[in-house]
Formats: sequence, C-alpha cells, structure tokens
Amino acid sequence: MRKLIITVTLIFVAAIISIELYAQHFFYINQNDLSHENRTYLESQIAGSDIYPLPLARNNENKEVYPVAISSAQNTRIVILNEQNGNNAVITPVEESLAQFQLAQFFIEELRQGVLGDATRYLVLETDANFSVKSVTSVPVSRGDVFIPRYFYGNKENVKEALPQDRQIVHIFKEKPQLIPAFPDDPENLRYVTQLEELMSYYVYMYRLPDGTLCIYDEHFNIDSKEPVTRTGANLQFILTGNLNSTQQTATLYAAGLWSEQLAGTVPVDINITSTSMGSGVIAGSYRTPNFLFTDTWYPSPLANQLLGYDFAPSQKDIVLQMNSLMTFYMETTGSPSSSQLDWVTIMLHEVAHGLGFYQLVNTLGTYTYMNESGSAALTDYPGIYDRQLYQGTPGP
Repeated sequence: MRKLIITVTLIFVAAIISIELYAQHFFYINQNDLSHENRTYLESQIAGSDIYPLPLARNNENKEVYPVAISSAQNTRIVILNEQNGNNAVITPVEESLAQFQLAQFFIEELRQGVLGDATRYLVLETDANFSVKSVTSVPVSRGDVFIPRYFYGNKENVKEALPQDRQIVHIFKEKPQLIPAFPDDPENLRYVTQLEELMSYYVYMYRLPDGTLCIYDEHFNIDSKEPVTRTGANLQFILTGNLNSTQQTATLYAAGLWSEQLAGTVPVDINITSTSMGSGVIAGSYRTPNFLFTDTWYPSPLANQLLGYDFAPSQKDIVLQMNSLMTFYMETTGSPSSSQLDWVTIMLHEVAHGLGFYQLVNTLGTYTYMNESGSAALTDYPGIYDRQLYQGTPGP
C-alpha cells in the first residue's frame, strides 16, 4: 500500500523546473468615478474623431482579447466609455514597463452588466493623467454567451449571489512562474527561461464582493460543461475533468483516492487535469487556485469551501493541473518507476497538494504575493493560511 508522503524535492530535468508563482500588479480600476467636467472634456475631444475598432487577437493562453497599445504607462489612463449614457471605467497602470493592455471579452461583459450598461460599442480611450486624449478606439459589446464567474457570499444559512452590479473588479495583475535555470551561466538558457516564464504567465482579476470579501479569478478556472466528469473519493470527494486517456485516468483516480483517504470535507474539490506539451524542461504544473480573503488571511478555494460549507465560486475549477506530455511517465500504481521514468502518481499527489493549499505567499523579502486594495507597493498585507503555519527558528519567528 503506497503511503501518502509529499516530499518537496528540486529535480532538474533537461533545462529548468518551476519553483513558484509570483504576482505583478499591473492595473487598478475605478468605476463611474469620472467627474461631470472630465466626462464632458473627454466627449469634446473625441467629437468628430475617426474611431477605429480594435481587432481581436489571441493571447498566450489562446484566449481572444482586444490588445490596447499603451504609448507610456507613466501618467496614463485607459478609459472605457459608454458614449450613450456616459458610464465609464478608468484603468490605471501601475507598472512603467507596460506596452499593452489585454481587454478580455469576459471583462467587457462584466463591465456591461455591472456599470457600463447596454450599447452597440464602447469607446476605449488612452489619456494622460489629466484626461487629455491620446488615442480613440472602440470595441463591440460582448456577446451574451461570454462566460463570467459566479460568486456567492454570506453564511451557509443565508447565502446570496454576488451579481455583476453588486461586485467590482478592483485590480488586475499577472502571475508568472519563477523558473530555475539549470545552466545559469548560459545566456541562451537564460533567454529560454525568460521566454518560457512569459509564455506561462496569465492575467488574474481581483474582485471585491458586497460583504468586502476579496477573491481572485483567471480564465484558467472556467468550467467547461461539455467535459466528461468523473467523481471519486470517500472522505473528501474529487470531481475530475480534462483530456486524460484511460491509463492516465486510472493513475489519477488512484492518486485522488489516496488524498481522499487522508482528508474529510463536505464540498467536493473540482479539478481539471490536462496532458499537454509544456516544453522540454517542465514536468508538471498547478495553477494557483482561486483565493478568498477571510479574517485577514488568504484561503485557497478547496479549503475556503469547506469552511463556508458550500461552493463559493461554483462556475470555477478549484484546481487546474497540467502534466507535460513530452515526459516519460510511469503509469502503474506500484511506485516502481525505472531510472528513465517519472512516477505519475507521485507527481499527481505533489501537484494536488499545491492545489489544496500547500504553497506559500511569503517571499524572501517578507512580503506576500497579492496586492492590497489600495494597490500599494506591498503586494498584500495578508498572509495565506499556509504562511500562518510557518515558523522560522533562529534568529526569529
């Protein structure tokens, strides 16, 4: 019988391994905060202007977005304006190295329902800090079938849904893996690592719900209702989706069963697992789960749901895992891979552990990797629940 032991070991395979994710704060957002004078000033500048529609493009996650070029991140605003009623959202960059903003279709739909209202198009203006217009473009209003996340709040006896008109996206940031180069003195290897980090990065959106709860969302966590679903587990149930073949599915169900024997819970954990090419230097990866801020502490989705007693974000996956299809995996459940094989079950146990909350937010500077609501330099004032269990011996706590 395999024992459930998770050992954190750094294994260098070919080029690099992923060690952790870090968050880079890119934008903060205000809704309907433009004064009447500023709105009138904007409208007078764009009157009679040629307005070109932004083209759709695919980002590195293969999601369709509208790229918005930024001439200078310093003293710049991006204003999304409904010219029919004057409703608006103002997006302010906080990173001076930015050259582009990705206007996601779900974000447009979120703003439509929450603040902008209906229209045939929205204007996308780049302005300076005083709202002098630099450029004018437009985007069509999103289709009605665009996915937007669902959130609930309140105690189990009085659960309410946070609809778009009741909630607000307050920050956008990018999460990017930190990869350890196996050959740090090799310039080519360092360039490859930098390119791969950017390729694996993704935008994350921070919501504030009506009760003040903060939560994060990214499009990795969309639920695809067309995917076949497998349920497993006794003490804690797992709901598995993805593109695994029958052999991979068998080994994954075995690993999930081992976790289920050790844990108890009333809310199933929703996991999406895909086998996909991740390059020659990565074994597997788990995207950081949606996190929710309760009592000055960040909780990962699987644990937050257990504490609440219901699924806080039912339209999102709790854990998203990727296994590198280029690796040679040992698919049996006996734990006896050859020297040229990687044990699928062990790696799956390890990645699910991260998804369940076994990861730190604290970094070497003593700060944490989520920003606070004001967008201050410290990315967040609050640790994760895992961080609260950590203790440093000599020289301090």
